[in-house]
Amino acid sequence: MSTVRMSDYLKRDIVKKFRELYDKSNPPQKVPSHLADSLYTLTIGAKIKEFNQKANEIFDGVIESEKFFKKDTELLIKFPFYSSFVTKQYDETTGENVKVVAGEMEKENNLTIEMSSEVSVPIDNSSNWSSSTLALTIDPTTPATAQVMEQIISISEAESLRKAKKQIDVGKVEEAIEDFTTLNQALKAWPAVSKLVDQDKISKVHEKQERKRKENKARAKIKPIEGGLNQTILSATLLGDD
Repeated sequence: MSTVRMSDYLKRDIVKKFRELYDKSNPPQKVPSHLADSLYTLTIGAKIKEFNQKANEIFDGVIESEKFFKKDTELLIKFPFYSSFVTKQYDETTGENVKVVAGEMEKENNLTIEMSSEVSVPIDNSSNWSSSTLALTIDPTTPATAQVMEQIISISEAESLRKAKKQIDVGKVEEAIEDFTTLNQALKAWPAVSKLVDQDKISKVHEKQERKRKENKARAKIKPIEGGLNQTILSATLLGDD
């Protein structure tokens, strides 16, 4: 009754918990709001206000230029950066294909960054969703934004590498627990898996182990004397009832 089966559900829970612990020990890299604020100011902040003023003058109120924008704390930007990903590579030592981290330069990478307060951002009118934000195409080499973009790109590349490494480690956990049929087997092979399982399931395994220890202790107590006792019981059984 206390055997905990390594079900698909339990395996998913173990992998989910590992993902959470991975993020705790390797926190996600996020672009700080002050960099997002600076980029907004350096690119479109003042230009949106100028655009609205001129558009209202030109169209004389026939077209509401404010409808091209919405209030949001998120800014969607598009820029080139070095992206990390997981691929397979032949390992001459083991003779097997193993997962490794590789990378390549992406010409266009979309990234949503969080600003400190709501501002006007352009709406993507080509989208079926009226609330979609238009991505700002940023040239990292432009002098006005180069310093800010250098920091944003560095953080983005670090996060891309972190995600790729996480993917490999998650895969290792999935492979490690794949062939176990019970939690007890997993705990014996990999004791640290106890940190990835609910305590009630660990307690059930310990209850079984404790019963086993008591059974072994009782058996050790009886074993030295059972020979003679068994003989007496057997002899009496063979003689039958009077």
